[in-house]
Amino acid sequence: MQTQLDTAVHWLPQCTHTYDQTFHSVTGIQVVLEGKLVNLDVTSPAATLALGLMFLRTNDAAIAAAFSLPDTHFALDYVRPDFVMLRILARSLVMQDGVQASQAWVEAQMPPLIKASV
Repeated sequence: MQTQLDTAVHWLPQCTHTYDQTFHSVTGIQVVLEGKLVNLDVTSPAATLALGLMFLRTNDAAIAAAFSLPDTHFALDYVRPDFVMLRILARSLVMQDGVQASQAWVEAQMPPLIKASV
């Protein structure tokens, strides 16, 4: 049986997942489908924030690791910039004790791949 964590992590952008049409028609959930695949551009932001809020201030490193950022240019091409920002926000919600009100902390959240280009 899947846990809520497994389900939420499964909807993050690096995953592709098929969606059961019968479940959709029975519950009346309005999800943007592309064939049999769920459009992750619609579901990913909500899943990312939901997962971050579920584990708010827990300082759980395993959950924070679920919000890993792309570490290659190839991987970065497949993640929208706003999704990178949402992952950083969700990771900060989980690891909230480490958040600081300083420019150095904000710059430290930037992926090294992007920081090297700036």
